[in-house]
Order: sequence, then C-alpha cells, then structure tokens
Amino acid sequence: MDDMSIQWFDRESLDRAIIDLIQDVDVVLDIGCGIRPQSFFHPKLHICCEPHLEYVQDLQGRFKGIFNVVIVQEEAQNLVRMMPDQSVDSIFLLDVVEHLEKESGRSLISECERIARRQIIVFTPLGFVPQEYKAGEEDAWGFRGGQWQAHKSGWTPNDFDSKWEVLASKKYHTTDAKGEALEPPFGAFWAIKERKIDALPVKLGVLSHILPPSPSGQAMVLYRLFRDFDPKGYCLISKTKYEFDPYDWRQKSESKLLSKYLHLPPENQMKGLRSFIFRNFLKPLSAFYQVYQRAKNILRLIRQEKCDALLACTGDQYDLPAGYLAARMANIKFYVYIFDDFRGQWINPISRRFARWVEPVVIRGASGVIVPNEYLFDQYRSRYKITPLVVHNPCEIPVKEEKKESIRYSLNQPVQMVYTGAVYQAHYDAFQRLIGALQLIERYKINLYVYTSQPFKKLEQEGICGPVIYKGHQLPSVISKVQQKADILFLPLAFDSPFPDVIRTSAPGKLGEYLVSGRPILVHAPENSFLAQYFKHHQCGWVVDQKDPVQLRDTIYSILENESVREKLIKNARNRAIEDFGLEKVRLNFLKLFEERK
Repeated sequence: MDDMSIQWFDRESLDRAIIDLIQDVDVVLDIGCGIRPQSFFHPKLHICCEPHLEYVQDLQGRFKGIFNVVIVQEEAQNLVRMMPDQSVDSIFLLDVVEHLEKESGRSLISECERIARRQIIVFTPLGFVPQEYKAGEEDAWGFRGGQWQAHKSGWTPNDFDSKWEVLASKKYHTTDAKGEALEPPFGAFWAIKERKIDALPVKLGVLSHILPPSPSGQAMVLYRLFRDFDPKGYCLISKTKYEFDPYDWRQKSESKLLSKYLHLPPENQMKGLRSFIFRNFLKPLSAFYQVYQRAKNILRLIRQEKCDALLACTGDQYDLPAGYLAARMANIKFYVYIFDDFRGQWINPISRRFARWVEPVVIRGASGVIVPNEYLFDQYRSRYKITPLVVHNPCEIPVKEEKKESIRYSLNQPVQMVYTGAVYQAHYDAFQRLIGALQLIERYKINLYVYTSQPFKKLEQEGICGPVIYKGHQLPSVISKVQQKADILFLPLAFDSPFPDVIRTSAPGKLGEYLVSGRPILVHAPENSFLAQYFKHHQCGWVVDQKDPVQLRDTIYSILENESVREKLIKNARNRAIEDFGLEKVRLNFLKLFEERK
C-alpha cells in the first residue's frame, strides 16, 4: 500500500475517526474476542469465536439469557473454513492477527473475505511488538490464557492492498499487556475492507414468481445480480410469501438478499355458471380479471416503495401483463426479464393462447428486455423487431485458479458423475438415456449423483433410477464444492418435451458454475439447442446431440481416457466462464438496461 493512501492520526483522533467507518449491521462474527467483544454497536446476531475455555466461560456468564449472542469455543481458522460464502455481514479481528504466524493470518483474512457480506475490520499493532507468555501464565485479565497472548507476527499497512482503507497512529500503545511502559510507544492501525455496494440508477421493483433463497436457477441469478446493489435501491415482489427469522444467521447467509421482500395477496377467482360452454368462455375472461387484480396489488406496492421502474420476470402466467399494467398506471418505466421463452413455456393450451395474446403488448410496450443468451436474442428480435439486452447468467469466478492435480480415473474406484439442479419435464428423457448408457459401460463403475429439490419418488417413477444416488437440495456454497469435486458434470436437456421452444433457447442458471468448476462437462441436449451449439462452438465440453445411448457411452469413455483432450476442454471452459459469465462483467452489462435504448 502506498504511504500516501494511509490516513495518519494521533491516538485520540484515530479512536474517533474509526467510529464513522464501522457499519451498523445485523450479523457479526467477532473472532478472537477474548473477554471484550466489539462494542461499537449491538447487532441482531453477535457470534463470538474464542478458543480459550476460561474466556468462553466468562463470556457465557456475562451474556447468560441474552438470546442474540452466540459463544463458540473454536480456533478461528477451523470455524471460518466451515462457514458458507457471505454468511455474515461483518467480521471483527481486533488484536488477533498478531497472535498468528504470518501465513496463518493471511489465510484467515482470505477466508474472512470469502464469508463477509459487508465489512472486515482488522486492528493490530504497527509492526512487530514483542510480547511473550509461557503456557498457562496469567494474562492481564487474571486468566491462565497467556499462551494465546504471545505475539507471533508483525503487520504493517503494506500487508493490505489498495482495496483496504487504512487508518493509523505512530504512537498508540504506551504500555504492554502486562502494564509495563513501552519506550518509545508503539503504533497501531485499522484496516477496513468493504464489499462494494453499487447504486442502481433507479428505485427498482423486481417482480418474480420465485426469489432468493428458493432452490431455483432463476432465484440464484437474481441473487447474484442484486447481491452487491444497495438494498435500499430495490424491492422484491412475489406472490410467494417469504418469511425470515432475523436471528437465524444461516437462513440469512445463503442467497437471501438484504432488500425488502413484499408479498402479493392471492387474487379472487371469477365465479359463474358451471356449464361446459360457459366455463370455456369464462377461463380467458378470468385470466384477464386476475391480471387486473394483480396489477392493482403491484401498483399499491410500487407506490408504497416509491419505485421509479418495475422489472418483471417470466415464470408466472400473470406477472408480465400485470406488471406492465401496473407500471402504466403508475407512469413508471417497465422492463422485462425473459428467463425462458414466455409464450412457449406453457403446456396448457389456454395458458399458451393467453401468453400469445399478451406477449406482443408487453414486449413492445417495455422500455427494455433482457434475455440470457443469443438464441433468445434472435427469437425476440425476429418476433417483435426489438433489440433485447443479452445478460448471461452470472457466476463467481475465483480470483486465482486453484491448482488441481490432473484428473485420472481408476478402474477400481467408482466414477462420480454429478448433476445439480431441478429435474422435470425439461430433462426426463435425457436422464433416462444416460442411465441406459451407464448400463452399457463395462470398464468402469459409474454412479450418477443427483442434487435436486425434486421428490426422489417422482424421479424414480420417471425412470431415473438404477446407478443413481439422490442427495437432495444443498446450500449454494456446498453445491459449488460438489461440482468442483465431481469426476464428470452432466448437463442435460430433453429431446422430447411439451415445450420445445424453451428447450431450444434454454440457458441453465448453473452453466457458468459448471464451466468454471475445472471438471469435464457432458452435455446431452438437442442439436438445435443453444446449449449444444454453445459447447460445440467453444469446444468447452463433450456434446451428445442425438438420441443414442451408445454414443453417450462412447463419449463417456472418451472423457475418462483421453487426458489431453480433457485438459484442453476444461481450460476452454474456464476461459468461457470468465468471458461470458463473470459476475462483475455481467452486472455491468445488466446496468445498460437502464440506459436509453432504441
């Protein structure tokens, strides 16, 4: 860090200056707090991590009956490794890192960068300050915690890059931990890193039938797009009611946005005669009546939240037309997010007909339209003579690529093929064909691990059984590790489904995750689909685009036995993830939606 970027203070001024920089947040992890947890503010949940039993017992006695303080006896390095990405708001490391070896301290800070949503606050002496204790020696507080008070490293602002804000004093500590005078006094400094919070150019209402943290690709895309935007700059609207326990840190941690969740009440149904003829007339009329009711409910919420614009997502039959009508009534801008072809995703003929009626009005009346891939771009540009904005489904790209050993498969060890995500009519026959191919393989034993929230019995009824191990839905941080440890990742789309237009233009939300995982990817999807064409064009995975289990079998053999091709395609896959799906790049592209568009 450049000395010019360090802010220097005397001791009293430094103590005052730091107060203004520390954010008042809900969930705090206080590492190595001893008997003095941070007291800048009182969070809704305060997790105190302390390894020494005597300190823990003191904390337990002082905070007895206080339900929002959790005391964990554990060394920091062990605790943070178990915590999910972005699982707490802020992390305090006050007089901690100097008690660790330098590499251990750096590793701890790196883990903190992974799990903190808002801030990391470090306070430590300026340089190495000698401080020695023998094991079991009494510390300054009168406890036998001396071994935890010895200094093992010295830190300076140069240990923190330009993303950290550093406030320092050259004369801060005048006595040591034993109360003995320090001559000359030692300095100290604060290093604070904030996760960047971008401001949306408008106060935006986001309307979606499913929202984070639901187990859905659409929900995950919304989470990643909006996670680092100021939560006061948008609100989330859904007919699904989301209720959260404010003191459940794990519930808050995984894919829940910090903005306000608003619930749309159910609409009243039109009632009329029960005759067959009248019912067929009533159904289309009832649909428009529900659109009008939902629009009024949306209007009430966007006025309540003072929204300047509304973004409506596909997935529900009525959200797009109701959102469009509400935006018109409120005289605000209206945007559409096409996750799947709107008029092609309905199986019911009446629903499909209704979508064909309303889609032209909604799309042509929108100020902007987002699509997740180039196939949907071409579809909507051709259909309505508009220019949609392509926003690929984002994924996290690790700053440094982890060094992985070359993948080698053993004839004696089962191969783990992994699928993560929803399994429904858009996948059934592709899974069935894969299972048939696995039964043809003789040289290897291959198990298919399916991580999904769908009921296992339902999938077994669809013939997805045999060498299949169902694992159930897992948290996103867990799934990421599962993908990175798979021997083969499976990415299917059905060849025979009730919605071929959706299959052809589908871009699974996990596509970027698969590409960046460092594992070989087997795509089994129709030849004319975006998915098959993308992998073929960029040579970033193996593609079987015919309904042929023998070809699937032979392709699996190729993945397992052709190491040079495997390494090349894995490298290509990571490059495509960085180029097309990197979160920062995708988010910047998303912001173009709010520019004036022709």
